[in-house]
Amino acid sequence: MVRVSKRFVLVDVPNANCKPYMLVKEWLESYGQWSWGYEQPRVSLRQDLEALGVQVLAEKSIGGVRTILNYLAMIPAQARQGILDKLKAEDYETFPHLLSIGVVDV
Repeated sequence: MVRVSKRFVLVDVPNANCKPYMLVKEWLESYGQWSWGYEQPRVSLRQDLEALGVQVLAEKSIGGVRTILNYLAMIPAQARQGILDKLKAEDYETFPHLLSIGVVDV
């Protein structure tokens, strides 16, 4: 991305700080129902991007409560309550995607 960027780099990865997403992913993987291949959720990309010469302008949690609810809906109803019982209201404030925005140092 850095090599071909004219100026800006945008990266969207799974957010390791989103507890609902992580619980759903763990459940789906454990039952062989995760169909999106390998993912490595991250807390931040700042260090990685800076090592590549990208000045990170912002990192933020993106998605929304609706996105979280969509992930939760992937779990069969009979198993979903077990995940919901592990969540607190504040767990719905961090969304499932981490967006990093940077500018390539020219």
